[in-house]
Amino acid sequence: MIIQCRQYLMSILSRMQIRGRIYTSMKELQSSNAVDYGAVLFNGESPKPSTLHRRFKTDKLSVRRFKVFDREINFMVSFGSSKAQHTESLYEDFMKKLDKAIIDKDENYVPIRLGAVEWLDSNDSILRSELLVQIEVIFEAGLYKDHEIIKIQEISQEHEIVKED
Repeated sequence: MIIQCRQYLMSILSRMQIRGRIYTSMKELQSSNAVDYGAVLFNGESPKPSTLHRRFKTDKLSVRRFKVFDREINFMVSFGSSKAQHTESLYEDFMKKLDKAIIDKDENYVPIRLGAVEWLDSNDSILRSELLVQIEVIFEAGLYKDHEIIKIQEISQEHEIVKED
C-alpha cells in the first residue's frame, strides 16, 4: 500500500510543471541543494485495531469483510522553486490534481485527506528555493480479512438423520 500511495503522489508531481528532479529520500534532497524540486517522502504509519465489518455479495458468494486494522499512511509532499509565484501556482495545481480517494489493489476505497501545510522561505530552509511548501498527505487505508458466508440450505447433507427412540 505504501508503494501504491507513493506512486500515486509521484504521478501527480510528474504531471505538474516542476523544473527539477522529484526526490523520494530526505538524504538525497538535502545533499542535492536543489532550487527547483519536488519530493514525496514517507512520513510514517499509524495502525490501529478496528472492529468494522460489512457484508457484500459477489456473483455467487456472500462475504463478510472485517477491517482488522485502520492504517493512516502519512507522506510529506514538498516542492519549491526559485520564484515564489511559481511555487504558489504549483501548490494550487497540486490541490486540483489530488483526488478525494484512490482504489487499492484489492479494490478497497482509500480516502485521502490533508494534514498540515507549511510554507518556508529561503531563510528557513537548507534548500535554496525562494519559497517552498510542505504538505502532509494522509491515506486512510485498512487491512481486511474476508470470510465467506455459507447458507444452511447450501450445505450438502452426506449422512441421514435418524431419530432415536
